[in-house]
Amino acid sequence: MTSGGRVEVTVTRKRSDYFWGLLFDGLSSRIFWLAVLIPPVAQGMLYFKRTGGMEAAARTLEIASQVATIAGVVAAAVFAIFYFAANLNARAPGHLAPASYAISPEGVANSGKTSAWSGYRGAIETKALFILQQKQSAIQIIPKRGLSTQAIAGLRRLLRENLGRRAQVQESAP
Repeated sequence: MTSGGRVEVTVTRKRSDYFWGLLFDGLSSRIFWLAVLIPPVAQGMLYFKRTGGMEAAARTLEIASQVATIAGVVAAAVFAIFYFAANLNARAPGHLAPASYAISPEGVANSGKTSAWSGYRGAIETKALFILQQKQSAIQIIPKRGLSTQAIAGLRRLLRENLGRRAQVQESAP
């Protein structure tokens, strides 16, 4: 339900919502991508310095194949970690029960407690979820399933207005 500048929704999360919410939150982290990208770049730079750039194409191919192999292993590990974390969240008392949110220009209210927009570092919209990222490494997962198009449009508008560029949400249909 929306009224003026306020959107009120009640959602019920599933285990898969926790998995995808945690995964998208983790993949949006710069630290994660730095940890993945620094080793191959450093390896390539050290090799280039050591050889003066000779045989760069062959070495680049070797580094690329190593990175691809490592990426496969990391992807499997990341999947397992987020799957385990999603199951822990879903089993916590009340986490699969309906949750009500009141989103307004003042902030996000959930369970009688309002968090001001200054406490949020961003928001991500996926095909099925809104993921609100709080500054203290917490997230709020709001599934779109069961939300009206009016509620989704209102939520997008409020996220854009209050988070600016930190809100990675789709454009609302005219």
